Amino acid sequence: MMFWWRIMEKGDGDTPMIYRLHGCELDPARFELRRDGQPVPVEPQVLELLLYLVAHRDRAVTRTELFEQLWRGRVVTDSALNSRIKMARSAIGDDGAAQAQIRTLHRTGYRFVGPVEEVEAAPAAREPADGAVAAEPVAAAIGPEPTDAVVAPGAAAPGTAASRTAASGAAAAGAASGAPATRAWLSAVQHLPRRRIGLVGAALGLVLAATAFALLPRAWREGGTSGAAALTAARATEPAPAHARKALAVLPFTNLSPEDEQAYFAEGVGEELLIVLSRLPDLQVTGRVSASYFKERNDPLPVIGETLGVDYVLTGSVRKAGERVRIAVELVDAGNGYQVWSDSLERSVVDILDVQDEIAERVATALQVKLGLGESGELGMTRSVAAYDEFLRGYWRFVEFRPETIELAIEHMNRAIALDPSFARAWAYLYCIYRDGLLVVPEREEWRSKALDALAHANELAPESPFVRILNAREDMRLGRLIEARAAIDALPDGYWTADRYVTRDVFLARWSIGTGRAREAIEVLERARAADPLSPIIARYLAVAYANAGEAEKSLAASARERELGGSLPTLTRNAMFAALGAGDRDEIRKRVAALPHDRAGHRAISDALVQHLDDPAAARAELRRLAAAPAPADTVRNSVLAHWAAYFGDTELALDQLRAIAQGAVDEGVLWRPVLSEVRKQRGFKDFVRGLGLVDYWQSYGWPDFCWAAEHGDFECA
Repeated sequence: MMFWWRIMEKGDGDTPMIYRLHGCELDPARFELRRDGQPVPVEPQVLELLLYLVAHRDRAVTRTELFEQLWRGRVVTDSALNSRIKMARSAIGDDGAAQAQIRTLHRTGYRFVGPVEEVEAAPAAREPADGAVAAEPVAAAIGPEPTDAVVAPGAAAPGTAASRTAASGAAAAGAASGAPATRAWLSAVQHLPRRRIGLVGAALGLVLAATAFALLPRAWREGGTSGAAALTAARATEPAPAHARKALAVLPFTNLSPEDEQAYFAEGVGEELLIVLSRLPDLQVTGRVSASYFKERNDPLPVIGETLGVDYVLTGSVRKAGERVRIAVELVDAGNGYQVWSDSLERSVVDILDVQDEIAERVATALQVKLGLGESGELGMTRSVAAYDEFLRGYWRFVEFRPETIELAIEHMNRAIALDPSFARAWAYLYCIYRDGLLVVPEREEWRSKALDALAHANELAPESPFVRILNAREDMRLGRLIEARAAIDALPDGYWTADRYVTRDVFLARWSIGTGRAREAIEVLERARAADPLSPIIARYLAVAYANAGEAEKSLAASARERELGGSLPTLTRNAMFAALGAGDRDEIRKRVAALPHDRAGHRAISDALVQHLDDPAAARAELRRLAAAPAPADTVRNSVLAHWAAYFGDTELALDQLRAIAQGAVDEGVLWRPVLSEVRKQRGFKDFVRGLGLVDYWQSYGWPDFCWAAEHGDFECA
């Protein structure tokens, strides 16, 4: 999060602040919303939105500004922001009708107008010093953020020269420092000049449209039949497009209201749709002037399509009576006149302009699905709007990554599949939810077989989908087929992003390098990725692991602190920080990192709490370790990993190796084998047998030896 550390520093000196709202309070230091002292479950991006609106409550916050703040130049549609605003209102007891706290400023943005009191945070809620991570859990995403398919107004696209230039200087600063340097780095990014290209471009577009209309032949402007012929002839002389894009015309909406004066409302709905749809990727929208030519005419839709040179025509009607409004929308294939999709919306007219926004959002989402635009056009997606809605709900529950939300994510994905059994992307994500869900609900052993069944369905439906191929590589890795898995990753095109526009090929490759013992190679790849995407918490997470494995504990801890600033997974980043501290051997740092671990129902923190008491008595610690390892417990790779690290720290290499064997391929997947604290374990004969069984030796012989092992005489090898 780019701005919330500034909020914490608004008090005197280093005292963080809390915002008391109507009925609840916002705590930037803990990054949580509370009601009656209890945390309110809320998605991280929604919480970031609330913090930003409250911090800037003295003025209107534009939609362009929120796009830049929340998505930082990534590809999204207006519907993404609209949904976050709705969730933010709901979280604080507000709604779109009352707007008692978050007020919509039509065609401008939003402003927080509710009562706010700033108070100093209690000592327990303050930010730990020297880059320590807060001990309280926060709702944070570990997985990809959602994306809806259009570059935010006024924002530079990822990977452009502007974004790279701005990011590279900031990314270079403070890699080896703690939280203060990280905050300076984020401040540099935050103070980049805001781009107003979207607004200027919109104004220029209107001027050009008006000028073009004035210069059109008189017959066309006056609506004669020669106008349509002139347009058709003009289009016939145009060069063919470099690549196929779907073309759409939004015809003026028909006013069916009893009063003629309601025509302005019908016009407004059509214009709002035109603005929103023109931002969708892979869609060419005919200009308003050309589409308006057919207002109040009865030309057949195929004729209109041919005249305007479009594939689809969107028509609609508006009927307003009293305080109720009904809007009907229809998408028609211009080639044959058949209906592709239709929908209707009936609302109480509390705010007519909000109703316009809502219908524009619904139509934009539906068209992405029906026409296969942006991410919806990738292999394995659905053409069912209802299935896609369930998919998105399940995705966001998965992102929250708590035991209760994992169960809900599974329910939503299964509903999406029931609505469209051919929805390969839903099957693929169901695999991910089952597989990764075991990290927080380890007792659900049946999820392992269900994950494989979901992946099998995804392969049957979309075997060429890059996302499915990546998941296959993950399974190959788990089964020791490392050479096959690496080949699948190498086959992805350079710069490939998954459909959620969040995890790149470089991140997959770096994670692979970490797992196979090439920490330096991973650092090189991740620093390159970081320069292109400096605000990615996923990149920060794996940099923390790579630097820790390379023996650079200070840089690893700085990366973990940066991941927290960017909204990463608190359990994961605090655990990584503790592992780095164990490798460095600094007892004070170990105590601090154990204290920062969130409490969890699986008892992972309880293990570290018990063992940190014996830092000065290794013999007692080893006895406690043996007791903990012998205690009955469900299969839990996180528990095994925690026990392995502590056993290695206290010198029980045999127990550490036993715990690594219990993790098996999971130890490769997360790079656990190459932690500095495990260096003595790697020298054991049993470790060599272990990595042979994992397929790592065959892999090294094909791709080269890692940082920690090397070839020896007589076909043997050594590790350290």
